[in-house]
Amino acid sequence: MERDLKQLFYDVKNASPTQNISTYEQQWITLDNHQKNLAIEKQIFGSDWYAHIKMFWTKKVNTQWFTDELKLKFFFDKLPFSFFVLCVAICILILLLIIGFYIANHLVANGHAQTYLQIFKGICK
Repeated sequence: MERDLKQLFYDVKNASPTQNISTYEQQWITLDNHQKNLAIEKQIFGSDWYAHIKMFWTKKVNTQWFTDELKLKFFFDKLPFSFFVLCVAICILILLLIIGFYIANHLVANGHAQTYLQIFKGICK
């Protein structure tokens, strides 16, 4: 399908402005219907990441034509949104761990607890 779509794209791009494009429209409808018949309605966990990896990293040579045509950018188009969500979640977790470490050090240094284990036992009560 990728090669058919690429060929259709270049055929339309190279067509003269006065040429009737109804045959190209029919080819587009046929390709679109074929893709819809192959598509899976319910996606599995991680399928968007897998799709981005296959499209922009593994098959880079086959898809470079539409990446160039659409002027896709690395961060906003080639990486899935869930990647950014995961990065933000990891940063927040690291920040919370650092803050927790400094609070625990402060409590132990000021004599409010003798050990870190004592602090964690108090939190879990």
